[in-house]
Amino acid sequence: MVREIKFKELNKYPSVKKDVAFIVKKETLSEDVKRIIRNAGGRLLTNIEVFDVYEGENLEDSQKSIAYKLTFEDPTKTLTEEEVMMVFHNIVTEVCTKCEATLRDK
Repeated sequence: MVREIKFKELNKYPSVKKDVAFIVKKETLSEDVKRIIRNAGGRLLTNIEVFDVYEGENLEDSQKSIAYKLTFEDPTKTLTEEEVMMVFHNIVTEVCTKCEATLRDK
């Protein structure tokens, strides 16, 4: 049996990557935060990767830090910094509100 090959054209416009780290309660699941990020990011957010989970120095015993790499793309044009930052700020607001999180600045 021969399977049909699916083809997706590469985006000809550049992607924009942003890193963000949230301090959350230890029991907060990364997948729950990821779901909130995905919903808040809308169509411009094309990828979410966890690249660091940290517990220890400079955090309370009940906290952990989860860092994400977010990729933004639009298949029809090059994104402006303002467009990306508007979505990015929406993501930060949603995660901070729904997960009782704070941004990790360092």
